[in-house]
Amino acid sequence: MQQAIAERESLQLSIKTMQMSIDDLEDRCKELKDANKELEEASVCKFDTNDRLKAETKALKDNVKAGEDNFDKLKTHAESKIQGANDEIAKVRTQKDKEISLLKAQISRAESKIASLDATIETKTKENQELMTICDELMTKMSG
Repeated sequence: MQQAIAERESLQLSIKTMQMSIDDLEDRCKELKDANKELEEASVCKFDTNDRLKAETKALKDNVKAGEDNFDKLKTHAESKIQGANDEIAKVRTQKDKEISLLKAQISRAESKIASLDATIETKTKENQELMTICDELMTKMSG
């Protein structure tokens, strides 16, 4: 009987040890379940954050693309306006060069006409002096 009591006590001790192990395992299992749940929540939050960041990144890229497109349009418009202004400047310069050439030709003709008139005046002055001399001689001969 002693042996049966010892065996019973040994079995009770084993049961108690097993019960403590089961309790420890249940606690550990609960802790792991809680940790797993936290990880799942963090993962969902992480996916939400990633999705949000991806959406924000796409929106920013779209904004950059729109800005670049707007810049290209403005650049093209500005280049067109500059080209138009350059064409107008070239046209005005050509017109002014023609006007300057025409005015230079008019000046040259006027200078030539002035030189011709100066020569005519000089000739007429000489002729007048000769006529005056002839008149003076005739007056001297008639009075004398």
